[in-house]
Amino acid sequence: MLVSNNLKTIIKNFSYITIASIVVRLINFIVETYLARILGPSSYGIVTFALLSVSFFILFLNKGIEIVGTRNIARSPSSTNKEMNIFLVQRFCFTSITLVFFYLIIWLIPNSFNQDIKIITSLFGLQIILAGFSLEWLFQGLHKMQISSMSQVVGQIFYLFIIMICVKSSKDINIIPLAFNTSLLISVLLMWYFAVRYQYLNKISLSPQLLKINIWESSTIGLSVIMSTVYYSLDHILLYFWKDSETLGLYRSAYRLNVLVALVPLLIFQSMFPNLSRIEPSKKKTSYLLNYYLLFMISTGILFGAVTSIFSNELIKIIYGDKYVGAGEVLKILGVNMVIATFSYTFGQLLLCWNKQQKHLIIVSIGALVNLILNALLIPKYGMYGAAYATVAAETLVFFLFYIQVVKLAYFNKSRILISNLVGFGFALIYLKFKPLDKGATNMILFFLLFVMGNFMVNAYYNSKEKINVNQL
Repeated sequence: MLVSNNLKTIIKNFSYITIASIVVRLINFIVETYLARILGPSSYGIVTFALLSVSFFILFLNKGIEIVGTRNIARSPSSTNKEMNIFLVQRFCFTSITLVFFYLIIWLIPNSFNQDIKIITSLFGLQIILAGFSLEWLFQGLHKMQISSMSQVVGQIFYLFIIMICVKSSKDINIIPLAFNTSLLISVLLMWYFAVRYQYLNKISLSPQLLKINIWESSTIGLSVIMSTVYYSLDHILLYFWKDSETLGLYRSAYRLNVLVALVPLLIFQSMFPNLSRIEPSKKKTSYLLNYYLLFMISTGILFGAVTSIFSNELIKIIYGDKYVGAGEVLKILGVNMVIATFSYTFGQLLLCWNKQQKHLIIVSIGALVNLILNALLIPKYGMYGAAYATVAAETLVFFLFYIQVVKLAYFNKSRILISNLVGFGFALIYLKFKPLDKGATNMILFFLLFVMGNFMVNAYYNSKEKINVNQL
């Protein structure tokens, strides 16, 4: 059977992104675990606070342009040179403004504030310059993900090497942001080398009208990403101010593990994003590509979220050790949030694919506001557990709002998605009830396999009933 071009492209993109993301996330996870053990919860909390503070500026600078750039180039590869000129001018302007604004805030911070955090945050802030000139969006839109993937892997290898060689105790904390920035510089230089080599920037031209449109779209999406980050990261910052750096370090350890497990749904979307951008949403007929996107995303979210929540204590002890045992119950809550967050991300990204960024911005802003209110109410009394529950509540609201908007725009097979996941989860829970084996790792693997088996059986039935072949993708 011949495989359709769409499916070939998705498989190729998924392969490159998967390999690179696994390597990058694994290296980053090794580095974070190493730093957590070497620095201890207090110093690790300082690094976390500094990184998150810079991340708000990076996200506004990067994500809006990346999404619009990838979407525009995927829809019209012949206009690559024109789009690249426009986005480079835009990024230069955004980077300059962001850099000045960031260091102005650092300068205005009073001397009574923790000076270690101020220094570390200032050093991490240098990544704003480098992130502003990343070309990941270009290669993603052109389906040349092997280039951006390879560049990221090389950069992360240097990051791991520098950290392992140079950071031996909490006294070496200033080396961490320098190592991080060096790895990012290497990645950016590699991407620019390939962009020049393949002549993606061979003629300077600029359309003021297109620049104006792209700035508006990118800014709207950038604000959406910032609002999303608020209800993903604000709890970290509030924990530092209302509790202490040790509490933040414990919470961060659970959160980072949750993020690592969430890698698979993210990879599925990244590999399908260019193809999804070309789909016209319809209430009259279904898109098989849309159905499979929703099925894969929702199923992986349920599976990995359930594994994380059910086996939270075992995962914390294995990876972080006894010093972080208090993070086990937090990870249990965040595992539930991962399921809901995957649902939210799945439907929310479709709005960006279909040029509904203003609705996306409104919804995530509502979520950020609700999260802020709940964190303010729960963190002072319940600490990191309150932060976790606030995240779950805000994410649930955002998911339902995204879902309502997508249902208004497009038709998809809801019963298939629901039944396949119920059957898969039912198989896994039946095993878990009897649990004939006592080993945590074995139980995790069997839970995983039984869920996949039940899900696969239902989908095989639907495929035979609907007579679907891969060429329809």
